[in-house]
Amino acid sequence: MLRSYLLSIWLKSSSLVDWAERLRSDESLAILSGFSHDHTPSFGAFYDFFHRLWPGCNNFLPHLRYRIKKPSKGKSNGEKSPSFDKDNAATVIKYFDRHSAGGILMTKLHIIGEIYSRVFLASSIHKDLLDVRKLVLAGDGTPVKVSNRERSHSTCYCNEKGIVNCHHKRWFSQPDANWGWDSSRNFFFYGYNLYLFTDANSGLPVFPILERASRHDLPAMLHGLACIKAFFADWNISVLILDSAHDATAVYEMCNKSSITPFIDLNLRGTKSAEEKGYTISDKGVPICPLGLPLKPDGTDKKRHRAKYICPKTKYAERLCLCDKRCTKSTYGRVVHISLKDNPRLFCDPPRGSPQWKQIYNKRTSAERANKRIKIDGLLEEGRHHSSMMWYIRLLKLRSCETAKLFDLYHFLKK
Repeated sequence: MLRSYLLSIWLKSSSLVDWAERLRSDESLAILSGFSHDHTPSFGAFYDFFHRLWPGCNNFLPHLRYRIKKPSKGKSNGEKSPSFDKDNAATVIKYFDRHSAGGILMTKLHIIGEIYSRVFLASSIHKDLLDVRKLVLAGDGTPVKVSNRERSHSTCYCNEKGIVNCHHKRWFSQPDANWGWDSSRNFFFYGYNLYLFTDANSGLPVFPILERASRHDLPAMLHGLACIKAFFADWNISVLILDSAHDATAVYEMCNKSSITPFIDLNLRGTKSAEEKGYTISDKGVPICPLGLPLKPDGTDKKRHRAKYICPKTKYAERLCLCDKRCTKSTYGRVVHISLKDNPRLFCDPPRGSPQWKQIYNKRTSAERANKRIKIDGLLEEGRHHSSMMWYIRLLKLRSCETAKLFDLYHFLKK
């Protein structure tokens, strides 16, 4: 059954009903799958087989739940939805450290993850496609659209009574999916956020995780990294390559604690130079206001690794600026934050922008190419599934097909 489903993925079949019909009508496909031409399984037999690989319910969330609002759009064209505050990254990291990493996902993927690890990942390691002693991982997320509309219906009679804004629970046939904002195509979609970890050296997909469409890439990365540590405890991650969506101080601190070298692009969104903000910096690192007066220190924000300076003519008790020539509209006066030199986000090793840093960071495109092969070439969004069970099985088998293609390239280059 597993070999037959892998063959259907290889031949880009997106429906088990169509595949069962092709097995019944094509004798060669039945033989390649290991069946006799007069005794092929029905599509129901495939689902019974998959239920043996996936314990419990087909989804992670209950079908009966409240409707969730759509996330907000990005402020500018191409900007992702600000659905996650990066200051909360430290809280998410502490949660995965205290609780069993992987959680319910590890329980659901226990059997199929074991097959995936022993058959496909073990072959990749044996062929030297994966070096688990010094893994160089690149991560990136991509939206997966599963439907044009929300797959839910009401469980009350509010619509018949003329009540438009109903606050009762609804029945969701696909409860793990929700609305998300696709910043590259500028439209809302209903589905998942696929976050994929890729080996940056070989370009081989390592571990996929499906999050809700509204989930930001940063918490999705932290969840996926916790799952990798839970599933593959003997792996050693040496380098982590991520884009600017993951630029948070807590991520750098987590990497330093785990002996991982982070290569993360700096997120300059919303930042301006000192001159653009209306002040200058003295030789001692103290901000100077437009009147030439040095600002006075007002404490340190250790969470964000920055020092706070306020206007020297501001009365702190009354929170009122007494300057005759105010340089800001705020009654409190000008406030300036200066990053501290011990900030690992700004002062990384190797230095950001150096030739060594750029050479390694350029490998991040391997994650984008892997997402493209699985999503576009593998017709991931063509899957007609309503459960997370089928989406994960399809994802892992698509990754297996990518391994087979790399094996063909490996033997070709070896000859």
